[in-house]
Amino acid sequence: MRGGRPPAAMSTAMEPHSRLRSRPCAVALPLFPLGLPPVIRSCGLGAGPGRRRLGAPAVRPPYPTNRPCQAAPPQHCLEQGMANIRKPSRGGPGSHRFHLGRVRPMTIEIELVQEATDEVVAAFERLLPQLSTTPKPLDRDSVARLVTFDANTVLVARVRGTIAGTLTLVTFPLPSGVRARIEDVVVDETARGQGVAAALTDKALELARKAGARTVDLTSRPSRQAANRLYERAGFQRRESLVYRFALDG
Repeated sequence: MRGGRPPAAMSTAMEPHSRLRSRPCAVALPLFPLGLPPVIRSCGLGAGPGRRRLGAPAVRPPYPTNRPCQAAPPQHCLEQGMANIRKPSRGGPGSHRFHLGRVRPMTIEIELVQEATDEVVAAFERLLPQLSTTPKPLDRDSVARLVTFDANTVLVARVRGTIAGTLTLVTFPLPSGVRARIEDVVVDETARGQGVAAALTDKALELARKAGARTVDLTSRPSRQAANRLYERAGFQRRESLVYRFALDG
């Protein structure tokens, strides 16, 4: 400042706000989680989304640029830019973090099986070996007997139109009240980890509650850690009880 013009930062602070609004501010938003170089966002009236500083990499901003900063302080621009990354809009280009591409949302549809169609028979033929290698393959008559038995409620889950999982809910009256059990939960290996088993379990609990069941029981091997975590999140509690089985088929 001695004998010369004040620095640009001070002169900017002395200018009226109307002049501030007419100047773009460029803020570097680092994308450290992606390992990419920082990108430059221009904001303010008269600033286009493609403007960048001299020497800055020409990286397309991976966040919405249709919300210009109306006030010009750089800190405001930085906060707004980071907010756009942390809180993307739903359903549009901002539906994913960093907006590097669209992912088609997966829809899970739960259906009650009441008939042994070709599709259902083929689905059990594909899914049952993924549950256990000991049961015999089910033919059409076996599937028909399974889905029409009064105590059984057979559910299937569809992912993009294809049967990707199944669950059987067994409801029966006892002297102590109506009870229910969840049996033979299996999800196709290509659809695991996407919430299919959770959707099947939630539907089974809903149906058991409507049937007046006092409790819903299930068994799960300790080695099935992911399934055990799912059941605990759904509200199932471990019981201090022994499970006995008497094999009648040799």
